[in-house]
Parts: sequence; C-alpha cells; structure tokens
Amino acid sequence: KKGYAVKNINGCFDLVARKEGNILLIKVVEDPSSISDASLDEMKKLAYALGASPIILANKSGKRLMDNVVYTRQDVFTVTSRTLSNFLRGKQIYLKSNKSGIVVDISFDKLKDLRGDSDISIGKFSRVLGVSKGMVSKYELGLSEISVERAKKLYDIFGEVVFEPINLFVKRINADYNVNSEISIRYNELGFE
Repeated sequence: KKGYAVKNINGCFDLVARKEGNILLIKVVEDPSSISDASLDEMKKLAYALGASPIILANKSGKRLMDNVVYTRQDVFTVTSRTLSNFLRGKQIYLKSNKSGIVVDISFDKLKDLRGDSDISIGKFSRVLGVSKGMVSKYELGLSEISVERAKKLYDIFGEVVFEPINLFVKRINADYNVNSEISIRYNELGFE
C-alpha cells in the first residue's frame, strides 16, 4: 500500500490501486481457473477503458504458484501476493511461465552486442548454451525465449543485463473497448480516471 491509493470495490475486481500514472486492477482468488472467460473479458474491458493493468493474485493454478514467476491467462498477468509485493518494492521480475515451462525473455539487442563485443562466435556460443546455431540466431533476433536452465548459463557469461524484466504495469489489453461503458464510468466516479 505504500504510496498507493487503494480502494476495495465490488465487481470484477476486488481492489483498485493507483500511484502516479499507474493503475492496478486486482482480482484476488485462490485459483485463477475459477474465473470464467466472460469475467476475464470484463476485466480486460475495464482495464482497457481505464488505461489500467489487470492483475490476478492467486496461490495456485492446479498446483501451487511459484513466487517471482509471472503466469498469464488470456493476456492477464497472474502472480502471487509476494511477487506483486516484490515488484512494487522495485525488485525486477524475470521469470514467466508458458507452455514450455519457466522461461525468460532475452534483451536480444544487448545479447547480440555483448556476444559480438566478447568475440564469441555463434558456434562456440551455441555449444556453451547447449543449443543449435539457429537457436542462438533466434535469441539474437528476439524470436525465442530462453529456458531457465539455459538462462543460468547465459547469466554466468553476461549477467542479468541480457534479460528483459517483466513490467506488471504494461497495459497489455489491445482491444477496441467502449471507454464510456457503465463499468468504466463507475470506476471513474471512484476517482480512478
């Protein structure tokens, strides 16, 4: 809550928090799979209308969710309360879960520059990471994420500068929703413009 205006609300979200230009719309559930697709759609519409970031706080999704890992369901981030707290205190979050497992986004520009500056050939680099030359090219073009196991090897070579942190404030909802909807007017009346 430090520095955030927080309001408890009734509706598709449980909390609204605002600090400067960042608005978080937070839904608190035990398991995000309990949220219907229709409810998720309403959450995204409202977030879009308010220029806010929708976030689901949960403990499990079939199994216990890991701290400092971002999960996604239909473009809505799902995190544990500890992950959100760490993020709000300024800790960088790098890990995300997808169908491949836990992965990290690569700062492809930095990776390519650092590899070039270090005079490491693609062949040698691919052997160190345990991937093909083609996969190294995909990493350097931003066409692939990297597994945690390979990210550790990459970290040992270049440090965390080659990884892209996840910004929970990113407004990921890109639909043409009605900003004058009844729901958005209600939230604006609460002081969240």
